[in-house]
Amino acid sequence: MSILFKDTKERRMYINKVLAVHYPEFKTGSLYFGEYLKRFIKDQTVLDAGCGAGGLISEFKTLAKTLIGVDSDSEALSNNHIVDQKILGDLENLPQQENSIDIVSCEFVLEHLRSPERVFAEFARVLKPGGRLIFLTPNHYNPIMIMSRITPLTIHHLFRKYFLKRTEKPYKTYYAANSYNTIIKLGAEVGLVVGEIKRAGNPEYLCFSKLTVLPSVLLEKIINRSSLDFLKMYLVGYLVKS
Repeated sequence: MSILFKDTKERRMYINKVLAVHYPEFKTGSLYFGEYLKRFIKDQTVLDAGCGAGGLISEFKTLAKTLIGVDSDSEALSNNHIVDQKILGDLENLPQQENSIDIVSCEFVLEHLRSPERVFAEFARVLKPGGRLIFLTPNHYNPIMIMSRITPLTIHHLFRKYFLKRTEKPYKTYYAANSYNTIIKLGAEVGLVVGEIKRAGNPEYLCFSKLTVLPSVLLEKIINRSSLDFLKMYLVGYLVKS
């Protein structure tokens, strides 16, 4: 039996099997993110900011009245068959009118923002009073993210392709909006107040082979049950327009 994974599906199935035995209460950032989408989307207008070719929001499309996708990557946008309306453009200059959007969904996008203060201002402008910005993004203080910031983009691509068995296109990262306090500050400056922010782990990035899965899962368990939880990989939560 090979200790290497043949594809992403096999790797995730193996990780989930180990989690079920050694850390059954574990919840990923994506699970928290999905719970927020399910809780707050109620037949409303949803803007999927940086939608790409699609993401987790596809599972909750039927909850929305209208799903609008915005992305600056024309190729990814053309491959998106989830959204009702596609907009090729920059998040710093959204075409939507003020107070026209109920929910802004932002899945793994904040880390790619060069000027997050401008994007947050746009989110606040287009959101209706009481509207929510729901986000999932890497945590600036996670050790893997620290290594990621000093690693060339080509290395990212090779790592994701050959070790993580992922083929999606990597994008340049800035990590300018990726700490707990920074998100709070950016929101407060434009009238978005914290509803909730959680830290969530992910053993997947250290699971290069079947031999590394159990140590990765146990490491997540240790971090979660200690004062080291600020090192968890993801920040996930929502801000509300006051």
